[in-house]
Amino acid sequence: MGSVDRCVCHQVKFSAMLPAANAMRSQGVTDDQHILQKLRDQTGCTTGCALCTPYILRMIQTGQTAFDPLPL
Repeated sequence: MGSVDRCVCHQVKFSAMLPAANAMRSQGVTDDQHILQKLRDQTGCTTGCALCTPYILRMIQTGQTAFDPLPL
């Protein structure tokens, strides 16, 4: 199985979201949930099946944009 690098429901790559997350960080936003909500508003990610939520949170925290699949 390959790596997870996007929201499957909306086909938005995590690498496309990372600049917005980094911009929020550089503007002083420190709450990961707030950044997640803003990304949700901008992209629709996490509003379908929501399986991308833990990956997006990890992206916000680490800057990583491709992940090994989490066990279901």
